[in-house]
This record gives sequence, structure tokens and C-alpha cells, in this order.
Amino acid sequence: MRLIFIGVLALAAGMFWRFGEALLAPAEASEQQLVYRTNHAKILEACRWIEAKRATLGLKGETIDNVGAVHDALPDVVRQLDLELIRVEDTGVMIYFGGGFGHWGFEAPHTDPTPQDDRGPWQLIPGRWYWNEWGRFPRDPAKPVRVRTSTLILAGGLMLIAAGIGGLRTGQPRQPGA
Repeated sequence: MRLIFIGVLALAAGMFWRFGEALLAPAEASEQQLVYRTNHAKILEACRWIEAKRATLGLKGETIDNVGAVHDALPDVVRQLDLELIRVEDTGVMIYFGGGFGHWGFEAPHTDPTPQDDRGPWQLIPGRWYWNEWGRFPRDPAKPVRVRTSTLILAGGLMLIAAGIGGLRTGQPRQPGA
């Protein structure tokens, strides 16, 4: 009976984990698009253009959100990114994506930031960096998908329930590893 109970708990944990994966899937897809399917040289060029035109655009260390007259004046390569906002400062340009509890984006600083081990930011090309708030580099969509953690938890839960039910049928509970 204990195996069935543990199996049900594992199934619940697996479903909860799967829900989290599904909830974060759009952010993961956006990150992959930005890192693996974007012309980084053109984005860097657009960032430098924005800096050079900041006076013409009326920017003084302000942000540009994804609507309005300033946004419409940006280069096409930037407008097509579905960004949240752009910060233009004396230290460089940062492009933000996401919102709420998660942000990620590009940085085109005048001096290279110091990477924090494997938690980023990560240099994509000289002068262009990628960052996110959770400190993980996006998985390459061209590589095969590993088995998801939620799948392992769900499979483990099903095996525990099956072992528990098998033990009930025979009258002797099966012990894990026996």
C-alpha cells in the first residue's frame, strides 16, 4: 500500500513539474529564437545606431517600450523582435524580453561585462551579450531533446503504483530493489 501512496505522490509531482515546463515553454522558445536564429551582427549594428541617434530619438537614459513613435523609428531588425523594452544608457544598450517574473535579453555594452561562471552573461559575438534572470543558457533546438524530468517522475510513479498493485495481488508487497 505504501508503494501505491508513494507512486501517487510521484505522479502528482510529475504532473506539477510538467505544468511548469509547459508554462515556461513560450519563454524557452523566445530565448532559443533570440540566441540561435537571430542575426547578431545586425542587432549589434542596430544597437549602435540607436546609441548614435539617441538625441534625434529624444532619449536621455530612458527606455523605449514596444509601442509608440520612438519604437516605429527603430531599425526593422529590432522592431521584429517582439521586445519588451530597450534601455539606452551611457554604458550601452540593453534589449529586454519577457515580463512579470522572468526577463532575458541582449546587451551591447561599451566594455565587456564579467561573466559569472556559467551563469552568464554569455558573449554571442564580440560586443554582443545574452543574459537572463535564471542564469542558464538556452538549449540548442537543433540538438535532440533529453528526457524531461517530468517524464522520469511520471514513469517512476507509474512503476511504483504497478509494484504496489502487484504486491496486493500476490499478498506480499514488493520491496524496491528486490
